[in-house]
Amino acid sequence: VGPEVSDITRCLVDTLKSSIQSLGRDASVAAGVGLASLCRISCSEAAALALELAEALKLLPETVIVSKQEIAQSPSVLATISGGMLDVSEALSSLSEFGRLCVIRGCLVALPKMIINVLLPIQDRMESIPRYWSLLYDGVLPSLCRECHVGVDGHYKYHAVTGLFIGMQQVKASLVSKITEQAISQGQCENMSREYDPFPQTTEQMVLDVVWSNWEDPLVPTVKQVQGIFTLLMDVRQLCSRSGDHSVNKFFEDVATKLLKVGSHRKGKYALLKALVSRVTPKRMLELCPDIFESILIAFQDDSICYAACTFLKAFLSALRTELTKESPQDSLEHWRKLWIPHLLKGMLSNSDHVRANTNQHALELTLKIEPPCLDFLVHTILAGSNIRNDGENTSTGSSIASLEVVRASSAEQRVAAVIACVKMGRALGLVSGDLESVVLEGVNGKDGLGVPRALFESAVTHLEESIRIDALELVCCHSKSTALPTELELALLRHSLPLNMRCTASSFRNKWTSVFRKFLARCRASMDKINVQKRAQAKHDENRGYGRVGKGTVSSSELAYSVQEFMESLIGSLLN
Repeated sequence: VGPEVSDITRCLVDTLKSSIQSLGRDASVAAGVGLASLCRISCSEAAALALELAEALKLLPETVIVSKQEIAQSPSVLATISGGMLDVSEALSSLSEFGRLCVIRGCLVALPKMIINVLLPIQDRMESIPRYWSLLYDGVLPSLCRECHVGVDGHYKYHAVTGLFIGMQQVKASLVSKITEQAISQGQCENMSREYDPFPQTTEQMVLDVVWSNWEDPLVPTVKQVQGIFTLLMDVRQLCSRSGDHSVNKFFEDVATKLLKVGSHRKGKYALLKALVSRVTPKRMLELCPDIFESILIAFQDDSICYAACTFLKAFLSALRTELTKESPQDSLEHWRKLWIPHLLKGMLSNSDHVRANTNQHALELTLKIEPPCLDFLVHTILAGSNIRNDGENTSTGSSIASLEVVRASSAEQRVAAVIACVKMGRALGLVSGDLESVVLEGVNGKDGLGVPRALFESAVTHLEESIRIDALELVCCHSKSTALPTELELALLRHSLPLNMRCTASSFRNKWTSVFRKFLARCRASMDKINVQKRAQAKHDENRGYGRVGKGTVSSSELAYSVQEFMESLIGSLLN
């Protein structure tokens, strides 16, 4: 080793021993990775380096004796990288708690998996038969779990939790690549006291305790790392289970039960539940907690929790749909709707503004993304809510009695708001065409639309709630094509809404209404310009062919353009009067 390596080693050790105030914790973290990288370069024997680091970092229990005669002898790596100018082992033993944590984290990042997985033969002073010990499983993981509980401040705890996250990543990678299995097969001897278990229940419980203690930590980055640790723990637990071992399912269900019992106002539980969806089936979760959908609706009352709850809900509903399809492909959609749609309608028709707004914005959107045909089903169920048969099914919509009862318990204003929310979301997702003709009873070109009565739109544009009026007016005034002429229905609805909306005194509503109406005027101007261009092109085409008549499409556009002109004249007259 040249003098350069010795100088670098001394610099790194000095950085680890320096106070936090002088260089900062990030410098210590980088120094830990650098020191471990130097050890990797100079290593010739994995077991010897693992033992040397374990002793220097005080990871070995004080009650054990290492059988060094079974470890291949090699020059001390720590002495080699220092060039004999510094006792690195002694320096590491005297590091502060944070300096020691940085070196452990550096070992996880920089050392090869074979070194951290190698098995060392140890013997407890109270036992006569030796057993195996691993730097990763028996030294690093327990040490990091303890550091997560004794952190002096939130930033220290974050670094400890990050180290545990990296450690769990290494555990999973070692199990997947079978490096742990190779180390066990190479190191297992007949005179050992028991078969080596890399991830025993005690370690599992220690990691789980870290999750339970920190899953709602005030520091958001810490919470993100804890959620990652939980997901990795579930993966590792599944990888460690043997074929036919049902205890892993029991473990997952116990964890899910504990989380489902936590109040719906606890934001952190939803990310953990999402990680369990692929391990505890949605139907089993419903058996463990039948009120799971009700608790999510309660969470919708808080805007800060709503997004987290919807993230879990999306994964849950998708997995539920897949599970039901595998069980019964023919009846899966109907069963899925019976389980979820009544709760969705309850949120859409809720008396709480927060629940209704969050349901329409998040839950309705993910429902239609998972199952687009639910748009027709929802609209028909809301419209048919007063027609309930005694046999439990509505013949025209196929809606369950539970869904219809939810609709029937709501007011007419709530049903109007729910239908407008469905149409608005359907248009946003491309399930409904731009103009309103596609959703009224007559439909377009003789085809059935969504079946929404015209009277419902008239009620919507004059609704008691300003937000509903704005949503309805957006449907009337805006179109996906900026040059599409307003239809007769849209013009009639605007005439119906103008007397009320132009007299509103609330400045916030006036600003929104003005913005929407400005889009309508821009749409009218663009469509009229398009018609004029088409007329000139048609006239020139007809003149060249020797006859002066207008095409059929232009006649229809001209009639609509005349209706728009009449509307504008009446609007100007109303404003001047």
